[in-house]
Amino acid sequence: MGKDAFRAAKRRDPAVQDAIERGRAVEHDKLVGVLHDLAMGGQYVPAIFLLKARHGYREGDAFEANVNLGPAARDDLALNPREVPHGGEGMRPSQAQ
Repeated sequence: MGKDAFRAAKRRDPAVQDAIERGRAVEHDKLVGVLHDLAMGGQYVPAIFLLKARHGYREGDAFEANVNLGPAARDDLALNPREVPHGGEGMRPSQAQ
């Protein structure tokens, strides 16, 4: 079917356009699923894309985040850098003693 005949069929029968929209919705959902799987697998480009496309993130904009670092990270943050050689960079509390 040529493009002109296809356009005429879409104008003549609303079911054609409905079928196209349903197919696009299925494709959309599958692509979002693939991107999500890649992002959850540690690939940062799909993660950035999803944050921008679905959650309104923009480069250069500040954002707020609540992060639970857990007890090990809190111990690292509480470590006094003066007590650790080289300012404690990259060291865990167990290494600092």
